[in-house]
Amino acid sequence: MRQRLNRSIVDYLAGLSAGPMQAHGRMIVLPLTGGKLWETPEIIGLDMAFARQCVEFREVTDSGRVPELLAINRCNKKVLILEGQELTGAKQNRTLNTSILLPENSKTVIPVSCTEQGRWNYTKKDFNITDKLVSNKMRKVLSVTVHRSLLMDKSHRSDQSKVWKNIDGYMHAFKRENRTRSYDRLFSDLKSEVEKYTEHFPPVENQTGMAVFVDGMLEGVDVIAHTEIYGENHEKILKSYIVDVLRLQMNEGRESGDDFKIRVDFSTKQKEAEAVLEKFFESAERSFESVHKSPGLGYEHRLSGGQTDGHFLVYKEKPLTGHLFPRTDKERKHGWTQRPIDFF
Repeated sequence: MRQRLNRSIVDYLAGLSAGPMQAHGRMIVLPLTGGKLWETPEIIGLDMAFARQCVEFREVTDSGRVPELLAINRCNKKVLILEGQELTGAKQNRTLNTSILLPENSKTVIPVSCTEQGRWNYTKKDFNITDKLVSNKMRKVLSVTVHRSLLMDKSHRSDQSKVWKNIDGYMHAFKRENRTRSYDRLFSDLKSEVEKYTEHFPPVENQTGMAVFVDGMLEGVDVIAHTEIYGENHEKILKSYIVDVLRLQMNEGRESGDDFKIRVDFSTKQKEAEAVLEKFFESAERSFESVHKSPGLGYEHRLSGGQTDGHFLVYKEKPLTGHLFPRTDKERKHGWTQRPIDFF
């Protein structure tokens, strides 16, 4: 059943504030602070849980099932895992189809997508976590296709063929191939180029999110209403956008962002970017939502019927994490649209 966007999410978005712009190459970031936060030791992030060696991921059976994994949480805390988090090992590398809050001392079957094609054999029994999310473009595919599955058959399955097609597209764009068509291996090949970008976007005090512009267009907004967990994931989120920026540059025969150095007074552009973000949030607030039980704790509030797409994980009637992005021109029938800001 469709209903207007949950009031707690509307209030959360209204409480966010944008900090001073950060810029490098073709990418602009507005750091976000504020909103009603989860400042509680009750919830920890995946990186901390993994460091404490109290969370583990395994195949659901010895033979394995591609779209599912077993998450074993031995922590006495709830553990937040983000949509797009990549896991490597076991029979095949995977990525999380949606953000999940694991209950403490629990076993949870979680929905995943495969991020390599040429392997279905054990390298080890469990999985390692990686220092990245899959690209923002791939996270959009996960978000949209999982929403479709939830509406059709109440499952959290993605369109696996689209995920593989996206990975093939990156390999073609970067002219990088590997035996198992692994996104993790591709990302490792790009590590130095990605790090040249990440150092230009350090976290600011009390940051809990970011709005990212590429070539003057808003690409997406990511928020985590918990400053410590956001800090763990700041670079992971950045990397998901940077891969797409590097792909744009490769498609145009450019090897770096040097040709796109800022040539404007940013004090005149800050207000323009904030105005775009405000309109984007207003569009989200006018959206309808469908609500679905999460595979872990809480409920997913997925946007539909408006000019803004994405979803929030809501626990105890408070937003915990969210990923929002504009719909494509084809999907926008009316209402909010954006024009590029002339940053460069």
